[in-house]
Amino acid sequence: MTRAFQMIAAAAMTAAISASPALAHSVLERSDPAADATVPAPERLELTFSETIGLRFSTLSLTDPDGAEIETDGPELSDDGHSLILPLSQPLTAGDYQVRWGVLSQDGHKVDGEYGFTVE
Repeated sequence: MTRAFQMIAAAAMTAAISASPALAHSVLERSDPAADATVPAPERLELTFSETIGLRFSTLSLTDPDGAEIETDGPELSDDGHSLILPLSQPLTAGDYQVRWGVLSQDGHKVDGEYGFTVE
């Protein structure tokens, strides 16, 4: 093995190892209201992720107990870029609600999920 090849191989391995944390998918770290929680009617939803996300490729929606999507002005991004916030213009009535979200991870993969909560 030539010295030049060894140096190139070592540089490539170093780059791969140092790049691997950046290749992780974004993970939902917490939500308010929390999954499966029973809460008074919230004024907004807030989902916080493990890495910064872009608003352009993010979605956040809420469906009511009848399965109809609740109309909103759409999600906003927190100042630190880690949270999607969905202001709710109308008070929610008692019942079970479903949250659906999708974000684009820094590695370019779309990550999505859903969870429910109950308004008392």
